[in-house]
Amino acid sequence: QWQQALDLLGVMQKENQMPDVTTYSATVSACGKGGQWQLALYFLRVMNQADLVPNVVTYSAAISSCEKSQKWQQALDILMIMLQSEVLPNTISYGTLITACERCEQWKQVLLLLGYARNSHSAP
Repeated sequence: QWQQALDLLGVMQKENQMPDVTTYSATVSACGKGGQWQLALYFLRVMNQADLVPNVVTYSAAISSCEKSQKWQQALDILMIMLQSEVLPNTISYGTLITACERCEQWKQVLLLLGYARNSHSAP
């Protein structure tokens, strides 16, 4: 699926159609599902360079791509970027990040994230 998403993105660019947030969010998600976490994060950066503002869906998809590849530190970095961008994490964002930390036995991070999620009323 991730290769099809890249193909679609390439077709759009050849036809001078500018991808939007939804297109990039779907691409990030497809890359993550295909185990291509680095490519997912690449498209997150491309969005910023194209002056497109990632939303909670985009960031959550990027966090999920890291979780699937057991990259908890990168997933945590995305949460920090998300907060700096003033995009509020939702239950899915926190839940996926907690799962990433749990899978890598980062129990201190799990407890901290549970606390943050509860304080923000987004407890998984």
